[in-house]
Amino acid sequence: MRIDALNVLALLLLPSLAGAASFTSLGFLDGEASSFANGVSTDGMVVVGQSRAAVRWTSGKIERLSTFDLTELLGSYASGVSSDGSVAVGTSATGLCNNCPAEGVLWSDGSVTALGLLLTAPEHHAESAATAVSADGTTVVGYSSCTDFSDAFPCMPTSAVSSGLHLEAFRWVNGVMAGLGAVPGASHSQAFGVSANGAVVVGTVGDTNADQAFRWTDGVMTGLGYLPGGGASAAYGVSADGAIVVGQSKNSAANVEAFRWADRVMTGLGNLPGGSYSSAEAISADGSVAVGTADTAEVSGAIDREAFVWTESKGMQRLHDVLRANGATVPAGWTLSSATGISQDGKWVVGYGSNSAGMNEAFVANIVPSKMVGTDGGGGALGGFSLTALALLGLARRMQHFLRLTKSARIGECLHYPMDFFSGTDLRTRFRGQFRESRSIRPECTA
Repeated sequence: MRIDALNVLALLLLPSLAGAASFTSLGFLDGEASSFANGVSTDGMVVVGQSRAAVRWTSGKIERLSTFDLTELLGSYASGVSSDGSVAVGTSATGLCNNCPAEGVLWSDGSVTALGLLLTAPEHHAESAATAVSADGTTVVGYSSCTDFSDAFPCMPTSAVSSGLHLEAFRWVNGVMAGLGAVPGASHSQAFGVSANGAVVVGTVGDTNADQAFRWTDGVMTGLGYLPGGGASAAYGVSADGAIVVGQSKNSAANVEAFRWADRVMTGLGNLPGGSYSSAEAISADGSVAVGTADTAEVSGAIDREAFVWTESKGMQRLHDVLRANGATVPAGWTLSSATGISQDGKWVVGYGSNSAGMNEAFVANIVPSKMVGTDGGGGALGGFSLTALALLGLARRMQHFLRLTKSARIGECLHYPMDFFSGTDLRTRFRGQFRESRSIRPECTA
């Protein structure tokens, strides 16, 4: 029997192609030394995030998302992407000046659209940020802020529907931004997640004393409360149907713990071994898989948090361990710091980590391996081709075809605000202002 080199290679590759998960580091824009990924399409082929400027990775290639004139000098970031990868949202500076406002934006069909503001004020003391987009790409959520310049120049309403709050969650549909208000007695709100069809929005709402996670639908905002004995909660992700919410809350030990809210009950997701902090950042469409960041007992310098994957059957696990168990190889020297997004089907996870050179770098990982041989009772499958068919039709020819089909690299808040090179401060600092419990200033964002 003649066995040529291609057949030998195919035989060697078959086990990994049949069952392995994958890990891909995404690199940086030319001249940059850091990148962060925040969202991923359902097929894993489109990832959005930041490498100083807002970027999109498509089929392994990184590109800067367009902004306004030369405002890429002031920075931008992309925070979310639709299920099919055609619509991305985020935030960009909108003018070339020291105090020019940052504004929520939408990228689609090669163009960028500014989403507007709920309130406006002189001297650019008003800003907005887009934090998420619905799976169908029709609904954008985020928050808008305004600071009174003086009694003579107060914040004034725009054409958008607003409750008048100086920090207010918004929902943007068909070119119209509408404020979501707050629960009774609260002074501010921020939206961080939206259901697949845009009907349910989640985020945080509160006053100067404490924030709590909220769920908004049909014009009504409802506070979700806290973990038993705890307080100061925030919601970051929601299932496709809006029924399951994830985020973080202080627990009875006054530690921040990831939670999952379902059937009107908030349940803590625990911690990684030896840890006391966790935060769930995103959730799959069916609510069965959550991802986020947590600390561990293994502290190495400033690196004290690791990305996690949570499922009801397995609980909270290090993403690194899940990938290794499923056959993926994470390069030596990498620490996967945070998982910030997950695809609708729960297979693709994006985030960032410290690479072997100590730089923050975006990554995308497939955590669900393909079917192993024999697992389906019918001989298994590989890329849609049964192993029986492979044998009958000739392994070499079929493997050649399979490799051609999969030649393209498969790639797909803390909100990482870019540097404002005119003022010497980053946009996160400029946004901070009255955003006390903002997602942008949580501990893992400022470490």
